[in-house]
Amino acid sequence: MKLLIENIAKIREASIEIDGITVIAGSNNAGKSTIGKALYCMFDSFSRIDEFVRKNKPNDARKVLSRNVENLHIICKQLSGYKRKKTGLSENLQEKYADYLAECDTNAKIEEVMNSFCMQHLQLYDIGDLFDNDEVQSWLKEAIADVSDKMLEYDSEYAIKSGIEETFRDVFGNQIATKRRIDEKESTGNVKSKVTVQINRNDRDSYSANMVEFKEERVVSVEQDFSVNTKALYIENPNVLHYFQILGMVREQKIRQQQIEQWLSPNSEVVKNYLKMPIFFRGFQKMDLNQEILVERKQLDEIIEKINRDIVQNVQGTIDFREGEWLQYQDDAYAGTFRLDNLSTGLKSIALLQCILNYRVLKNKSVLILDEPEIHLHPEWQVQYAKYIVNLQKNLDLHIVITTHSPFFVKAIENASLEEDNYDKCHYYYTDLKNGEVSIENVDYDKEMVYAKMMKPLMDMIGDMGL
Repeated sequence: MKLLIENIAKIREASIEIDGITVIAGSNNAGKSTIGKALYCMFDSFSRIDEFVRKNKPNDARKVLSRNVENLHIICKQLSGYKRKKTGLSENLQEKYADYLAECDTNAKIEEVMNSFCMQHLQLYDIGDLFDNDEVQSWLKEAIADVSDKMLEYDSEYAIKSGIEETFRDVFGNQIATKRRIDEKESTGNVKSKVTVQINRNDRDSYSANMVEFKEERVVSVEQDFSVNTKALYIENPNVLHYFQILGMVREQKIRQQQIEQWLSPNSEVVKNYLKMPIFFRGFQKMDLNQEILVERKQLDEIIEKINRDIVQNVQGTIDFREGEWLQYQDDAYAGTFRLDNLSTGLKSIALLQCILNYRVLKNKSVLILDEPEIHLHPEWQVQYAKYIVNLQKNLDLHIVITTHSPFFVKAIENASLEEDNYDKCHYYYTDLKNGEVSIENVDYDKEMVYAKMMKPLMDMIGDMGL
């Protein structure tokens, strides 16, 4: 699989091989996170194509119905002098019938639904006897024609473009297109941005591609050559463990549905405090909590058991998924247990992997994007974390994209892949920012250059100290 980027954020052009583990190392502000976010948006968008159409059509039905109802109110007021009342009930009625209209696929069905709506609407205002009035019937005829025009010739392409546009906007804000340097004359509005995901067909020279093209932050073109059946998982903050805490309480029926909806709404304190990027939140919001497994149960249990065993050995304690508190940490040196919110951020990074596995979030060939996962880890734990990642990729055949600043972590991934005989499934890239230009270079055969550049600040400091 390949990710192709043109004019997204600060990246003018990039071609990234994603097959196994892809490590993107480099300096700050050099486009590393942009790569992961673009990949996430592509998988999240194309996995929800049918959802975009399904949701958008009822919304459009509500708009066209509401527009026609305004004319009906004017007619009825002229005929009977009635005043609007029961507006809440009226809105509910429109919502219900908009859903009905979105499901209609013939003129006859639309006519049937609109006749029923008109009668119920008039009865709601105690003027049902006006149904046979010539002016009301004339309105009904025009309304049926208007609704039929919008619903039977429904523009699914518009719905898809709008849905993809919303996904990218959630992640990038209104900064999808390349931001030109101030010394350049061309404007952002004249630049087209493009993100493409390519997959190999049966031979190396044959590809299927999904592509999204932007102009002035709007989607202008979408191509889909293959179906996406899985979402990507994007993680940039181990504090999202608090979200898993809620899911655990849900499974144990410790909280009511009303509380869940309140806590997990985009404006809730949970989301504000811990889910800084909406991209992670959306991936779990609709997770089927009753779904048992996504890969072979035996295989997954073996992976979980191995990782749990390794974690116990390396963190000098046990992370338990217990009834009640759901997640606790038992330190070998202390009596009692520690609550989730009292764990160190580094320990949360390790525990997060366990949560992902225990909740069966990942399935075979899933896409996992880890934005600087080593940032809270001591170099010793970076080595262990790298082993977990390589083991996950090998056993579940995942596509894992990792961004990092750490030469220790890059080396740890390389060594772990050698130990697991998985070296050919790792690709390495180095990003740099020079004179406002982002460069992204494949360094599969020049990783020593990466280590040298990333270690340079430390070596310079040691030299300045005369050590």
